[in-house]
Amino acid sequence: MDRIDPHSSALVIQDLQNDVIIEGGAFADSGAPAHATSQNVVENVKGLAQAARKAGVPVIHVWYIVERGAPGLKQNAPLFQGVREANALVRGTWGAAPVDGLEPHEGDHVVEKMRMNGFYETRLDILLRGLGVDTVIITGAWTNMSI
Repeated sequence: MDRIDPHSSALVIQDLQNDVIIEGGAFADSGAPAHATSQNVVENVKGLAQAARKAGVPVIHVWYIVERGAPGLKQNAPLFQGVREANALVRGTWGAAPVDGLEPHEGDHVVEKMRMNGFYETRLDILLRGLGVDTVIITGAWTNMSI
């Protein structure tokens, strides 16, 4: 964190939820749990979040959350159909919860989304602007589909 200005940066931890990267989660068949394990994702992001907090960099958790039955989740892509069919990422369930070790700490922010893009129709953009952020460090799962 010594090369990043903590006054204008934020760390985004995206989709590191049980249904996404943990064996037994709704999307375990995607290979995401094995990949996350091989890359040591949880421990790496945990260490990065600790360093960010210590340096005064805001930590923002972006979670994909739907209500039971996924009402209002437009079914225009296989991924969204899969969320509904698997009853995945439902608010208040184990699957929607952050993985062990990556729970929000006091002072962290949580942004919920119902699409892949964490910026689309969420409060993420306005939060980053309000925090004066011009450098975003994005970590997590499937980040290539989130920008």
